[in-house]
Amino acid sequence: MVDRALVKALRDKGLSYQAIGEVLNVSRQRVHQLLNPGISSRVSLGKNIIYPNLLEWSVEHKCNREEFLRRMGYTVNANSKAVLLRVLTGKQNPKKDYIDKMLNVTGLLYEILFEVIPNAD
Repeated sequence: MVDRALVKALRDKGLSYQAIGEVLNVSRQRVHQLLNPGISSRVSLGKNIIYPNLLEWSVEHKCNREEFLRRMGYTVNANSKAVLLRVLTGKQNPKKDYIDKMLNVTGLLYEILFEVIPNAD
């Protein structure tokens, strides 16, 4: 059994999910689960997003997709929600102004915000 506190300590030292998984002999997905237990789309951007640092930020700030869009200055409607979902799941590359708004809302650096968990394929 993997200790959640150890996983968090390794993450705090800057190790990627993949590196933590290799050290502890677990998958990067398991590391993600340990660091993000019980993620709810009511208090976060939801599941299946490929940017773990953005997901962590959204949980800490209790910011769901609708609130994130509002903070970015967008009207919340079916189209804006669909675009955000495609960006969060890696199905659409965001344009520069969209990225700038995401960075402004989160206060994160580009390299941190858009760190991606690689596929285990």
